[in-house]
Amino acid sequence: MATLTNEGYLTELLDIKEKLEDFVILISQGRATYFKDVALKLRILYCKKRPLLKEIELRFLVQCMVAIKYSIEEQVARGMLPASLLDGLHFQVKCNASTWFERGHELVPIWIALERDAVILTNESYSLRRIIEVMADRMGGAHIDQSVPDADLKLYNSQTQIGGFSLAESVLFDVARSSIKLIELIEDKLIGGNASRFIIASL
Repeated sequence: MATLTNEGYLTELLDIKEKLEDFVILISQGRATYFKDVALKLRILYCKKRPLLKEIELRFLVQCMVAIKYSIEEQVARGMLPASLLDGLHFQVKCNASTWFERGHELVPIWIALERDAVILTNESYSLRRIIEVMADRMGGAHIDQSVPDADLKLYNSQTQIGGFSLAESVLFDVARSSIKLIELIEDKLIGGNASRFIIASL
């Protein structure tokens, strides 16, 4: 039985980066069917029983960090914003992956960011992991389920869009683009030896 080496895992990671780059371009050209392919690659990276990114962290003794910004709700709770801003909010994007590598309120392991409430829609919370897994495991990425819960389908409602995408598609698009950046930082660290505050030595 062949055993994948550290270099083999890194090659798989770089392959995912190339595929995500291609899918992002195609989606930008209006080819929305590629969201399923994006979700499948993100599932391999973040959501399998032993995610590829976790394997990379363990094998190369690194930890991947991302910057998070507090949601309006969190900022109100911390006294950073007035409570009146919560009135009439139909939905919130609470954890925006597009800002992972900018200045945020806090730097956290990526696994924490993936589990945070990313979207709140009519009192239902959705983590980044849940959004990835619904598309990948139920809506045609790896599997097609006969039925999908209404709560999950809400995120694909065309009435609530961001930049021409449904909420779920917008989240997947942002996670894909930021995942490309994350893999580039890993490559720079592991191959180029370049330091980054987002790729640190594991404790």
